[in-house]
Amino acid sequence: MTKFTSYFQLRGYLYAREQELKADFKFQELEQLWDCTGKNVKLRLKRLQEQGRIVYIPGRGRGNASSITFSRPLSEELEHEVNQLIQLEQLDEVMQLLQIGLPFPLYQQIFEKVQAFLGFQTAANKKDVLRAVVYKEIYSIDPRYISTSFECFLVMHLGDPLVLYDSSTDTIKPHIAHAWKKDQEGKNWTLYLRKGVMFHHHRELVSEDVQFTFERFRDSSLPNYWITENIASITCISPYIITFRLHKPNPLFLRYLSWYALVILPRDVPFAENKFISTGPFRMKDRQESKLALEVFDRHFLPRPFLDEAHFYPIANERHFGMKYEITENDYDSYHTNVTVGVRFIVFNFHKRPSIVHNCFFREAIYHLFDIEKMALALGRDAITPAYSYFAKRSHPIRKDRDKVAELIKKSGYQGEEISFVYKIRTFEPDVAWFVQQAEEVGIRIRPMYSSACHEVQDDQADLIMGRDVGSDDLLSFLDWFYNQSLLSQRTGLVHHWKQVEIHLDHIKFENDEEKRKVRMNELEAYIRKNFLLLYVDHPIEQNGFNTMMKDIHLDRFGFLDMRKLWLDEKQDCQQVEDG
Repeated sequence: MTKFTSYFQLRGYLYAREQELKADFKFQELEQLWDCTGKNVKLRLKRLQEQGRIVYIPGRGRGNASSITFSRPLSEELEHEVNQLIQLEQLDEVMQLLQIGLPFPLYQQIFEKVQAFLGFQTAANKKDVLRAVVYKEIYSIDPRYISTSFECFLVMHLGDPLVLYDSSTDTIKPHIAHAWKKDQEGKNWTLYLRKGVMFHHHRELVSEDVQFTFERFRDSSLPNYWITENIASITCISPYIITFRLHKPNPLFLRYLSWYALVILPRDVPFAENKFISTGPFRMKDRQESKLALEVFDRHFLPRPFLDEAHFYPIANERHFGMKYEITENDYDSYHTNVTVGVRFIVFNFHKRPSIVHNCFFREAIYHLFDIEKMALALGRDAITPAYSYFAKRSHPIRKDRDKVAELIKKSGYQGEEISFVYKIRTFEPDVAWFVQQAEEVGIRIRPMYSSACHEVQDDQADLIMGRDVGSDDLLSFLDWFYNQSLLSQRTGLVHHWKQVEIHLDHIKFENDEEKRKVRMNELEAYIRKNFLLLYVDHPIEQNGFNTMMKDIHLDRFGFLDMRKLWLDEKQDCQQVEDG
């Protein structure tokens, strides 16, 4: 941590109160800000005053405000500090400054300087290194608990599942398992494992490791429990042969085995968040609060990636989403791609009682009020993909009828009570503000509340919640959307409708015929739309910027770079950076 972090925390906290470099505050505020005792607060203030950064005047009498006068404007001090850190190539410490709650214009001031360090660069020792900022905190990379798209991205590069699913051909490809067979009933599946698959700690993978990995999910309280709940037993026939017995025949079983959560872990090493050991093409080199570094695993059983290292800098920034690679001002040296990722939605909190959202007429009124095309026009947005379904490829423009709203509100029995509307991503703010205005015009009082890891509002306080699922346009993502206990669709509860929804899901999971399965999925979504159990809003379009010397760019199911294939065109000029 930079030695001046606490000082810049103070500047960011008091920035809105500053008048001619002076700000008033209560002493207890700094105890909470710095999470320390009053004695330590006094010591820090004394040290800052000795350094000439502040003039501190304590409040006279108990409870009276104290004041601080700063010696220089915050923008000047940040400029000086960041320039020094960049000259020393201490990018980790610059990233820490981005996480201390600075006002957005000052955040942008720092980030513009960071951009030159992002992207795919060749280090002085000839290593090819990818550096990227990730606008997301990393909560856990334990496969049992992962829920964010970036956590999934990391696990898929650190580990390997038994088989792979190729969405372009809708086929299963061999991976750790090179062959498989099932019995006539479809309950017993036998998989044959490759020899010579090595873990990062240089032990060979055998069937007992596969068994251990799946047994870790044998807890019904786990978010990803649903993916293994149909497994009745696992038998290790030999070091390279393993048999799964299912409770019910499942034609999708191999698809389940390709799921990102089921990367194989070693049975002889306790799982550790900061030392992820598996078999993937990359292994964890370093994990700190402000940086996560991966390095290539030379003994991976598939051809070695060209990339040597990848450094990720997680930032819980509320105004961005996804990942930031290199950005250049010269359009000739960069290009952009647009990709539709996931779905944005509004769920109704059926756990909250009393709440008007239990009334179907009221939910239908909300459906017609939130007209995404009308909103896009009002907010000046060009590229939108309205969502009619979880799947972007099945969605199409939807006609909303504002004229129905007044009668629906009347039928619902709404009496003017306040409706709390929680939104999970700061960039949703303009959309929510637009909707609040639409609701006011028809007599619905809505109180918007932002909720994140930094500004947490309990979901059980909400009537409506707007969120986003960054799953792929894929059957398993669809099932996960309903079953994963960490996702909003589960946490808000479908209550009286869940039994009917679960019947549809069972038909989807165990249907042998692909076309009939699609019909079953359409029937489930039709049931959801008919009862307005949740509202699909749109399929967000993400833009990524890449330097032209980055070759073989492939995006994964979540819109992130596939680092297995990426390489650098050495014919072009490469920025030299010190290895660190």
